Amino acid sequence: MASKSEVGHHKNVENLSTIIAMYTVFGTRYNPSNQSLTIVSLRHLLADGRDLVKSVGDSEAPANNAINARADLFSPFKKFCTRLLAAIVTSGVSKRTKDDARGINRKIQGTGLAQNSKKAPALEAGEVVPEGTSTSQQSFDSVVKNFGRLIALIQNQPDYSPNETEFQVSTLLQMAAAFTQSNDAAKTAISAYSKSIADRDAFLYTPETGLVDIALLSKVYVKSIYSPTSAEFKKINKVPFENLVLISIA
Repeated sequence: MASKSEVGHHKNVENLSTIIAMYTVFGTRYNPSNQSLTIVSLRHLLADGRDLVKSVGDSEAPANNAINARADLFSPFKKFCTRLLAAIVTSGVSKRTKDDARGINRKIQGTGLAQNSKKAPALEAGEVVPEGTSTSQQSFDSVVKNFGRLIALIQNQPDYSPNETEFQVSTLLQMAAAFTQSNDAAKTAISAYSKSIADRDAFLYTPETGLVDIALLSKVYVKSIYSPTSAEFKKINKVPFENLVLISIA
């Protein structure tokens, strides 16, 4: 089910369609000198607004899918690393290597992977995922980095030669590549989703030039050609437009 804010964005766009239909009924009486308020301009605004709202919906599913795939892949990882550490400790490598491995594993075990929240971050109006800085994303990046460090530690150790395929360096390298690919895919999908939200919000809510402010200004024009108490203006004024996002301009 779409969030309340997502419904609100869609409603703002579709309400523009409603008032365009009303303005068309006014005929030649609706004839603003401001080109941004003409019916032709409003129709272009409506088409672009619909495209941007659709773009957000289209990019949400790939973001959810990529995040879910990453969460599923990483889900058993900490338990695996506990077992891998045991394999390293019992392999005959030096005490220093064991201690270093323990230190790296502590970092992995202490990383929060937010595994109860596999869905794409729920973005409220105007919020964009701060890719590269969010706690969740840093956690996955940290795990990938530290797992790479753990592999590098044992990769050239002659005394590390386990019989178990899952602990062999070649297998670990394949796992690391899969983790990196999945994490990168999630970051790319989240970035695309965030950008679509930012583009939509800028189009709808930029002061003076955004769809909502132009729609509201068109109502003022109707008030000027009729009157505040006229049936025409009262009908137009009942069609709501809401600024759901605060956007500052330089």
